[in-house]
Amino acid sequence: WSQARRWFGNAAAILAGILLLCLPLVQNSTDEEMAETLLVLFCFWSAVYFGRYLQSERWQDSCWFGVYFSLAVLTKGSGWLLAFIPPIALLLTGKIRLLRRPSFWVSILVIAVSCLPWQLLTLSSAERGWTGGSQPSVQYTFSALAQFLLILVEITGWILSIAIVLGIVVKVFRPIFGSRVEAPSAVMFALLVGDWAFHSLVPAGVEDRKMI
Repeated sequence: WSQARRWFGNAAAILAGILLLCLPLVQNSTDEEMAETLLVLFCFWSAVYFGRYLQSERWQDSCWFGVYFSLAVLTKGSGWLLAFIPPIALLLTGKIRLLRRPSFWVSILVIAVSCLPWQLLTLSSAERGWTGGSQPSVQYTFSALAQFLLILVEITGWILSIAIVLGIVVKVFRPIFGSRVEAPSAVMFALLVGDWAFHSLVPAGVEDRKMI
């Protein structure tokens, strides 16, 4: 609600909050105290702050992106899906030049210091929990891409899914051919694509909770 109000106004923000809470999978994950709920929170705020960085170009916003990125990864390894946000969002907004700014690399430093040591120590344990194979494969990825797409439609339902597609067309695809995509739309689209792509590449198994 807080962020949607900034982007679309109060009425749309209230509706967005209600729709999120009404999704059965969100309710189940909250009821079962699954880690996905906390992961979603950190992933969302990480995307928000990268969007703010694209607009302000301040090192502080880049730093907060790195902090929430790290919190997401330390909550669950799936947090690495956030690595898809910078390349996709930079391309959509036409701000590749930020790669030359020291402020951009502040977040990378925060993530490297906070996450890499723990990730390297626990990688073998995480791999033992993969149910889709011992290593990434083309076969698994193509199968998972289709399955996760169907799961996303099942989670939101056909009406909301159509609304999502229309929103992406209006806020992301159409601006590409006219002007640059706005930062908030770019980062949220990148978050959605990153979630879908990451779980399709890492053979940890196809489960609906991964698409929350």
